[in-house]
Amino acid sequence: MSIAAPAVPETRVDEPSQLGPSANGWGHRPHLDGLRAVAVYLVLLFHARLPAFAGGFVGVDVFFVLSGYLVTNVILADVAIVGRLRFGRFYARRARRLIPASALAIVGTAVGAVLVAAPLDRLALVGDARAASLWYANWHFIVEAADYFNVGQAESPYLHFWSLAIEEQFYLVFPVLLMGLWVLTGRRLRRVIAAVAVLAAGSVAWQVVVATSDANRAYLGTDTRAYQLLVGVLVALVLWRVKLPDRGRRWARTVLVLALVGLVVVATALLDVSPSVRGLAAAGVSVVLLVAAEWAAGGWASGALSLPTVRKLGMISYGTYLWHWPVVVLTERVLEVGPVALFVISATVGTGLAALSHDLLERPVRRGAWLQGRPTVSIVGGVGIALVVGALVAPAILRVDLRPPVRVPPEEQAAVGEDPGEARSPLLDSIDEPVPDLDLEAVAREVPPIPDCREPDGSDCVVVEGGSGGILLVGDSHARMFVPAWKAIAEQHDLTLWLNHSGSCPWPDGAFLGDPSNPRSRRCVESHDLLYDEQLPSLDPDLVVVASNGLRERDFPLRSSRDDVTADSHDALVEALVRTGAGGLRDAGRPLVLMEPVPILPEDPTVCLSAAIVQSECLMTGIDDFPEEAVYRELATDDPQVWSVDVDPLLCDERLRCPPIIDGVPVRRDQDHLTPDFAAALASAIDDQVQVSALDLLDRDDQDG
Repeated sequence: MSIAAPAVPETRVDEPSQLGPSANGWGHRPHLDGLRAVAVYLVLLFHARLPAFAGGFVGVDVFFVLSGYLVTNVILADVAIVGRLRFGRFYARRARRLIPASALAIVGTAVGAVLVAAPLDRLALVGDARAASLWYANWHFIVEAADYFNVGQAESPYLHFWSLAIEEQFYLVFPVLLMGLWVLTGRRLRRVIAAVAVLAAGSVAWQVVVATSDANRAYLGTDTRAYQLLVGVLVALVLWRVKLPDRGRRWARTVLVLALVGLVVVATALLDVSPSVRGLAAAGVSVVLLVAAEWAAGGWASGALSLPTVRKLGMISYGTYLWHWPVVVLTERVLEVGPVALFVISATVGTGLAALSHDLLERPVRRGAWLQGRPTVSIVGGVGIALVVGALVAPAILRVDLRPPVRVPPEEQAAVGEDPGEARSPLLDSIDEPVPDLDLEAVAREVPPIPDCREPDGSDCVVVEGGSGGILLVGDSHARMFVPAWKAIAEQHDLTLWLNHSGSCPWPDGAFLGDPSNPRSRRCVESHDLLYDEQLPSLDPDLVVVASNGLRERDFPLRSSRDDVTADSHDALVEALVRTGAGGLRDAGRPLVLMEPVPILPEDPTVCLSAAIVQSECLMTGIDDFPEEAVYRELATDDPQVWSVDVDPLLCDERLRCPPIIDGVPVRRDQDHLTPDFAAALASAIDDQVQVSALDLLDRDDQDG
């Protein structure tokens, strides 16, 4: 985000201008530097996860409004001076202001990641660094489905570049848009104001619509955040044309104080509203702040914001924003710190690095006479730096094959030592051996290919074609995970295997996770309707197998779309949905296999292995408190045609200590998904539990008849 104050306009030249000077005068506003300081430290409080400042992310909203306001005044001042916007000069100034500091932060963050992050973890940051450097980070993280509001899980140190990307996109497009409106409206400022107001209203409406279905998309999208930049534009346009009266300054100073208090309230947990509503409120408060400060023309609030120390913090706030989030993310990789300590560390280190960047790099580049006189060099050089850093330098640093010098073992690493007299499980036989030379990047990325399975008749659901009956595998990514095992079983018994896979959707009919308005939730309901109402009767499988990730209450807020399935607790809802779903799948006498969830590990073992020397460094204790397992086993006990299959003993010992490699094969590709090779190796053990060959699948129809 650009948070630099514009320079005082140059002396007016003789060339006539149709715009005229600002009705309220224009020049550097010291109190705006102070407002930047307030905004950036609100963001720091939020990123440090201080509960009291759960809405501190509105500091970014303030920056957006400020940016629209300031850049518009810069453009209008240029037009007023020379009668036109000097595009080369404008873009050169933006390049010198934004790119050197961000390039340094991107490279510095990559170096920091090398020091504390595992090699495989760093590879995942290559795309993030590229997006950050090339101004499309917000759309990149939308595609990656990054959860900005869950800052404890948003582990990319480049995530905060989403807001910088929006501003950079705005700076690229807005000058052309504004000058186009200026020409199309016959150089009438009133009409330009009306046109911008329509655009802002459209963005607000679109933001509200998108926010009802996807809060992250609404928060990160350029289109849904444009209104905040545009309301800043509107304030600048109106104040350029409308002279504020001298009367009322005393009241304006009171309003300024109240608006500052209001901004802090909007940033706190006192206001329990959605991010969308909070953003609208922050934009409104920012408009009041700008107008009240301009009208007040002084007062103690404006004076406080203009204090030298506060102004200095505001002047370097761009750098503080750039550096503080990598400090937060990388610090948490090596230290266990509370919110207050994390805020102190990120504020101190982030502000210190920002001050160094400002004094040693940014100010010399911005004010250097040689560059100021060569706008083409500034533009081409800036774009070149961004391309080189994003495409070459940052990826090269992040791909360095080096174990991090500063490394903390997994948070819940299992003890390797055995209790006296306890026999070591054969699963741990190789745990003291060195980590073999593995392509861990390939291990982490490998997933079984899956069919589309969108046709009502299930004709596009086939994984493997057989000649004597069929198995339908149903569930989320864990169903996909078990494809290699069930494919081997199907091939062994000459059976067709169909797969109905819907990521992040539990298998029981009507079950979904999270907000009902979320697109993923709607997709789950639609997928269940297709499966239970159309594909299941059409395919008429001889055996149904279900698999889903474990439904722990602390991880997933389970919901039901079925009116006939309600419960007063999470575990009761799990049981009700499982029993109802199992009944639907058992219709027509179909045998049913319930694959019990595999234990979840506290850390991704492939990431751990990439930084480890011996395998024991990545021996972790799994988490296996899934309420559906008890229901599965009851169903299997009560019905001889239902099996509850537990593969945990093949992954972990009796104390749930789970080795990362068994018999030379990596067990997992992340915290809870098995690798395809290891899943395939489970086929025989699964078949032994179910005994598919003894099910007489082909005789089911005859038996039913």
